[in-house]
Amino acid sequence: MRRFGFVLLSVVVLMTACSPARKSEFALAWDTYAARFYDQGRIIDTGNNNVSHSEGQGYGMLFAVAADDKARFDELWQWTATTLQRADKLFSWRYTPCPQQDRTCVDDPNNASDGDLLIAWALIKAADKWQEPVYRKSAMAILEAVRATMVVAKHPYVLLMPGENGFIYPNGDVQVNLSYWVFPALNAAADATGDETWDDLAVSGISLIQQSNNQWSLTPDWLRVTDDGISLDGVVNPEFGFNACRIPLQLGWQNIDKQVAKPFLDYWSDPAAPATKNLLTGAVAEYPLTPGMKAASAATAQLYDEPVKGDNAAGVFTLNDELDYYSASLIMLSRLAIQEGNRHGS
Repeated sequence: MRRFGFVLLSVVVLMTACSPARKSEFALAWDTYAARFYDQGRIIDTGNNNVSHSEGQGYGMLFAVAADDKARFDELWQWTATTLQRADKLFSWRYTPCPQQDRTCVDDPNNASDGDLLIAWALIKAADKWQEPVYRKSAMAILEAVRATMVVAKHPYVLLMPGENGFIYPNGDVQVNLSYWVFPALNAAADATGDETWDDLAVSGISLIQQSNNQWSLTPDWLRVTDDGISLDGVVNPEFGFNACRIPLQLGWQNIDKQVAKPFLDYWSDPAAPATKNLLTGAVAEYPLTPGMKAASAATAQLYDEPVKGDNAAGVFTLNDELDYYSASLIMLSRLAIQEGNRHGS
């Protein structure tokens, strides 16, 4: 009997050792997300004619690393590098499906600096997780290109250009999108390169957010930086809306002072807060926060130890088949921010 018991115990130990590790909740959510939006290495924007773009590829790569999904990560990076990456190491921002299914489907070769940063950040994370130096080498080349062409000094600020072309006014003013300042990515870039410019960029971003909040109570999607200050004159969109809703989440993710995020927390504390608000006219959307915005709101509140109000508290981090790419991505980002923000003490 004792011998039989030993054999049985050995079988149980062997079965346990050989059984696959249980997936994390984030990994299960990533599987759900991938089933809807992932196709052979590209993330599909279902709310925008099924295009793919550098932002979505960066998000997908971040999610794959966090889910410990190296197979999909490698497919995402391979597709991104082969299809979107330019000779200067930055990335064309948009791919519109066409019969060739290759880089000839890129219909706008201009880059988007948030996508560039997200991809580099994901590669840094992948290098650390899987001990693959080639990922870090690729990340450093991207960051060098962003630093050389996308970061400009405009006294007294260090600014992140949204893209290489189209964001400098004839008089030299610069149009920026403060949601492109992905603060944890800037922190990772500073750590990886030892270049204080990334810290200076973060400081300028925080200063511009505070000035915007002081002037309009919220930060717009797009902002004009002039020699005399900031303005909404002639910007792409003067709303606090679908871009700027990421700003407070990214502040909380990096554990930036709560006072910087307070105007956003105050706005979202109203359960009936509209999805967008025009900061020039005061006009608001006739519809409430989208599911992705509700997730960003709830995650920001959680990161800053604030109560989550209204229906933002119920099931906001759950993915379902009715979500488009952007809402699902905001939900995944919110999950990741909580997971990583809590880890570094925010």
